[in-house]
Amino acid sequence: MRSPDASSRRLIGYGILGSLEAQNIVEIVDSEVASDEALALAQELFGALDKAVVLVEDAPGLFLGRTVGSIVNEAMIAVQEGVASADDVDVAMRLGTNYPVGPIAWGREIGGARVSRILRALAAAEGEEFAPHRSLWLLDADDEESEAPIPEPSAAPTLLG
Repeated sequence: MRSPDASSRRLIGYGILGSLEAQNIVEIVDSEVASDEALALAQELFGALDKAVVLVEDAPGLFLGRTVGSIVNEAMIAVQEGVASADDVDVAMRLGTNYPVGPIAWGREIGGARVSRILRALAAAEGEEFAPHRSLWLLDADDEESEAPIPEPSAAPTLLG
């Protein structure tokens, strides 16, 4: 890696899972390149927007994308394997873990394509245990169909099965 110049020391990385408006937290990458002043300025900026800030290492998905993406992926696998319906998965996670929304609803908010991209990057960096399930695309219904049910598995093999 080349040594950072003055302008690169003013750059910071950050991540928001979902939209900035909807989220209460921003992840800021605590890198060796960014100056302490740049990190402090970013923390001040997001704080002024009433966002909590956490410092994380630079890694695919940062922390929230890695964790939430894995939960969404596992929830979709459970639905496709017939463990529980999409609605029951969401209810179980909301009531059983005090999550504000269930993982299927979270996946719809973030988008299956984005979750899949995060998990593919994680799988490339960390191993196949992060590989995205082929059913994540079902989370990307258009706005008019965003509440469309996730198809339950059938006895016959399908694209989803």
